[in-house]
Amino acid sequence: MRRAFTSTRSTAPPRPRRSGSGWACPEAGLRSHAAGEKAGRPGYFHRPAGLQAHACFVTPVSRLARVVRQSNTRGLCGVQEVAQTARKLRTLGSGRGPPSPGGQHWQGFRRTEARLRVGQRCVGGWLLCCLLVLCSAPAVANQGWPRPVSTAPQAAPPGANLPFYEARKGALTIFLLGTLHVGKPTDYPFRPVVVDALRGASKVAFELSPDDVVMSQDAVQRYGMCSHACLPHLLPAPLWRKIVRRLHGNPAMLREIEHMRPWLAALLLDTLNSMSADLQTEYGTENQLENLYPGRILGLETIDEQMSAFTGLSRAEQDEMVAEELALPPSAGIEQLHELHRLWRAGDAEMIYDWSQSEARQVRQSPRLAREIDERILYARNRRFVTRLLFIADPNKPVFVAIGALHLGGPRGVLSLLRGQGFIVSQR
Repeated sequence: MRRAFTSTRSTAPPRPRRSGSGWACPEAGLRSHAAGEKAGRPGYFHRPAGLQAHACFVTPVSRLARVVRQSNTRGLCGVQEVAQTARKLRTLGSGRGPPSPGGQHWQGFRRTEARLRVGQRCVGGWLLCCLLVLCSAPAVANQGWPRPVSTAPQAAPPGANLPFYEARKGALTIFLLGTLHVGKPTDYPFRPVVVDALRGASKVAFELSPDDVVMSQDAVQRYGMCSHACLPHLLPAPLWRKIVRRLHGNPAMLREIEHMRPWLAALLLDTLNSMSADLQTEYGTENQLENLYPGRILGLETIDEQMSAFTGLSRAEQDEMVAEELALPPSAGIEQLHELHRLWRAGDAEMIYDWSQSEARQVRQSPRLAREIDERILYARNRRFVTRLLFIADPNKPVFVAIGALHLGGPRGVLSLLRGQGFIVSQR
């Protein structure tokens, strides 16, 4: 996970402009879902007719089931779990969700198959997602599908505060929820103040539009995969040997990672820790918010913009990402994920920032490269988020925004950038 932060204050976000087909943000991407669908114009986030939200599992699931079935590394599920999970995923691929006691399709897997975003490394993709869904919880095989999370406002369990903030400037109100893209069923239900803000919002926005998430499979294939075994040739020999040693008990996974570019390989190495950390994408914050909110959800960036944060990294920067993932043993990575989850439940974005600063110092190989990586995949995106938040905010029409908790805190985080724009930010 990337955790390095600096204290340089960002410049003010630019103003939006008007394009020929409607209002567009300065960095190209945010348009109204509703307006786009009503007009039927291209360029808007719109799911093509007939596309199933779960369609990405139709082809690759059996191949990935074979990969995981052959693995015997700690934390990966066994043959029986993979087989049962694969059958259920094929059910999802056919458009039929797993049954729930109430007779309705369980919604916890909504678009989970196309989204995997751990910590602040945000990426959608069938490969990483399928690996996590197939292996994140052996309880799937033993206890059936996870129970649906109640959507009714209730008193939150002890400690499940979650980072939630209100930013006000005159008649403008922006609610910000810091998300974790994996979680546990005990993290929910949301507190009533969160549910009330969500249901009273005029607009709701995530980092990515759910419609864009559905289309992310092609983006990851296009940007992150090679047609040949490219990784051994792209990485320095010592780093590649470390990967071989890390995956020595999992030859099938090693064959998969050989076809990845270094930045995607780094994300996969991070994901392997999530498989053993008892954290599941179906209990990620965005999935649970979608269960509560029936309307359209905007994206603060497009999938191409999100991918460009990684594809624009230099070879040296990508090598740094891989080296950081290999700096600690898997057990230490799992402990870090557990601590991040605990801090997220405590609900203080600044505390999460301070922790991330401390953890980053343990794994940095090159401070200069680490700063450059953070500028691309964290700080530049923070500025983009604020630019587009200001664009969608209207007087007397509150906006509800859910973005990764690690984007909120710190001198260059979203909360600080909003304060720099004259907003009064308070924790709720």
